[in-house]
Amino acid sequence: MTERTRAVRVKTAAELVASLPLFVKYQPSPGDVAFLVLNDAGRNTVSGNIPRATIDDVAGVADQVASAMHNSGGEQVVIVGYGTEGQARAAVLRDAVSELIEHTNTYAVVDGMCGELEPIGSDVGTWVELPDPPVTLMAHLGSAAPSRAAVADGALPLPDEQVPEDASAQAHAALREATGPVSMYADEAMSLLARCGPGSPASTRAAFAALIARDVRVRDAVLVDVMDSEPELRSNLVYAARTAATADAHNLNTLAGTVIALQGDQAPLAEALLEHGGGLPLARLAEVMMGTGLNPAMLRAELATIEAETRNAQIRPVSEVEAGPAAARALADSLTPGLPDPAAPTPGRVGPAGPGL
Repeated sequence: MTERTRAVRVKTAAELVASLPLFVKYQPSPGDVAFLVLNDAGRNTVSGNIPRATIDDVAGVADQVASAMHNSGGEQVVIVGYGTEGQARAAVLRDAVSELIEHTNTYAVVDGMCGELEPIGSDVGTWVELPDPPVTLMAHLGSAAPSRAAVADGALPLPDEQVPEDASAQAHAALREATGPVSMYADEAMSLLARCGPGSPASTRAAFAALIARDVRVRDAVLVDVMDSEPELRSNLVYAARTAATADAHNLNTLAGTVIALQGDQAPLAEALLEHGGGLPLARLAEVMMGTGLNPAMLRAELATIEAETRNAQIRPVSEVEAGPAAARALADSLTPGLPDPAAPTPGRVGPAGPGL
């Protein structure tokens, strides 16, 4: 699901239907059902496409659409089915959504024609030729990709341009004992990111990845800085993720996917990047947001507030962090000789002790 807050005007229902692929960023396939949520001022708050393979759970989809509408402050849902199968599915979804949402309008797009479905059943009253989207709208939103797969292809790894593993290892090693405030590392990472586009030296992208991995607070600071920056920086981040060394791929894909998700307008790309991210905890934030229709703008503001509190924190050397648990254990042993190691096996049990064992 995607969110868009910029006001854009369309003159007719047919123009609105023709514009829906611009909001979901790709052309839905035959059998798909797309939807658009509008607020009381007629502005889009959430949009999404429900692929043919996932719409059979009508009750679940209806709940998801209703949740997205309420979470985004919407008042009305526009449903569009594509192809004759999508037309029938749109009618079924409309009936389920109408139990949860008062204002719904349902349309079909078949063979270059569009029309509004009758209140009951899946028949269309009057068909009209599907117009082109308004030029001003395309200027704001850009064009739609030919398919969802085409958008997801923008997250595929680029092995011919991948950062060598030894360059990645050197970059990480150079930062092991570095110290200083989070803000300093975040600023340096942003400076490197500006130079991480196509054709950039592998060493630049390796250094950026190492900074992101150095401390989770640096990653979060970069997340906040990039999500409200120029589109070029976000494109560079996606490129850095696609060309990352194997050791850095999960981190950078997760960061890039979360940033794209928080922009609210390229859900298929965000989902593909997060899939390459390997399920790191940060990905859960984006997945919940996209799955529930939470307003990305509100979430971005909340993240910025939380992250601002950590920018002055100090980063410790890796050796000091690694030594922390061992030093604490040595101190405990000196004070209480013979204290058993909680990680050591005990009779009848293998592994760390748990509560009540």
